[in-house]
Amino acid sequence: MARLMNIGTPPPLRLEVNTLDASSQVPPPPQRPTPLRALGWLGLFALLTIVAQFGYMYGLDRFYALDSLPTEQKAERMKELVTSSFGLGTFYLLQVAVLLPPLLYAANFPEQRWTRTLALNPVPWATLGKWLLLGLVTMTVVSLVLSQFEVDEEPFMQQFLKDPHWLMLLAASVLAPVLEELLFRGYLFRAWRHSRLGLSGTLLLTSTLFAWMHALQYSWYGVAQIFCLALLLGLARERTGSVLTPIAIHATQNTLASLFMLLQ
Repeated sequence: MARLMNIGTPPPLRLEVNTLDASSQVPPPPQRPTPLRALGWLGLFALLTIVAQFGYMYGLDRFYALDSLPTEQKAERMKELVTSSFGLGTFYLLQVAVLLPPLLYAANFPEQRWTRTLALNPVPWATLGKWLLLGLVTMTVVSLVLSQFEVDEEPFMQQFLKDPHWLMLLAASVLAPVLEELLFRGYLFRAWRHSRLGLSGTLLLTSTLFAWMHALQYSWYGVAQIFCLALLLGLARERTGSVLTPIAIHATQNTLASLFMLLQ
């Protein structure tokens, strides 16, 4: 009788197999570059930019045979070439070619692709449209407030209007927004957001560095606008969880500003 009862007893369920299957579907936590690692890469990017600038000037010197000119004329001619719309647009192309590969390498981890590190996540069109509208309204208000102060026209924009070139418009509308947002709101934001800086510290630090990077091109009026824009871009990155949102806002702002100046 005991044997018959044992035969009729169903075998135990193997729950451990289902447990393993369920746990294998849980995605691993995102990997983040450490704050010090991010600072190190930022220093390398700055060094590469300086090297690229000197290399670009050396190429201009050789191509236009500036050595045959007197020292003062050579300096004036070099400044004219570098600050022209074509020269700035060409340098932006060189800058993207020099900085983008190491940036993607720094953001790539053995178990995580650079697309996740840089938060290249899809954003619903409705959400993107709301942030674009918010960006336009915010920067319009900032411009109206800052316009109450007496400021001269930006030399950088004066040079662009003096000799407009499609390559400069491409750089301002596409190249600069993509590269700068991948660096500041992508890599650096990922590294510092969950450190002791928190959200407020990360917004202030990335926005300050972003504005300081443009200090040589703009007056205090332009730098103040850029700082306010950077705060908005950081908030967009935080709220939507994607760097595509600040890229879209940045590109829209630059495109509209360039077209507005050209149509004046």
